[in-house]
Amino acid sequence: VLHPAEGIQGMNRAGDLLFAWSNHCKERLFCPQAALRGYAESARISAGLGDEGRLASVALNRGMVFQSLSRFEEALDSYTQAELVFRKLEDEGSLARIDVSRGVVFQSLSRFEEALQAYAQAEAVFRKLGNEGSLAGIALNRGTVFLSLSRFEEALEAFAGSAVVISHD
Repeated sequence: VLHPAEGIQGMNRAGDLLFAWSNHCKERLFCPQAALRGYAESARISAGLGDEGRLASVALNRGMVFQSLSRFEEALDSYTQAELVFRKLEDEGSLARIDVSRGVVFQSLSRFEEALQAYAQAEAVFRKLGNEGSLAGIALNRGTVFLSLSRFEEALEAFAGSAVVISHD
């Protein structure tokens, strides 16, 4: 419980702590319901403070939790919420992370062409930003899509491309 004298600073700290706790629940403890509750509270606080950046981060992370629960439409809705804000903030790296996450959802829904399109968008941004680790992951994801489409030569090329990126790290 926050003391009224702590005001905005205390609320901001509480929002940060809830966000960090929710990430821990999502990534380390795999307690998705607790993570979703924490993100909801962090979003409420962030909205009250007008913290759009954290609201977008909450939406992105909620999408990842929904994705892990195979609640794909909710994941896509969360990614769209995050995208609107990150686009306004001109945060290219976060937009590319959204594209990768969407690609994984599309892949799970057997919407393979949309997955490839999302991965291509993310790849262009990560290449521009020099994010080699993300490029390797995208290449692996593209390879698995190509396998699902029985496009074996392209799958091999994608897998080989990911090995090249990884070997340069």
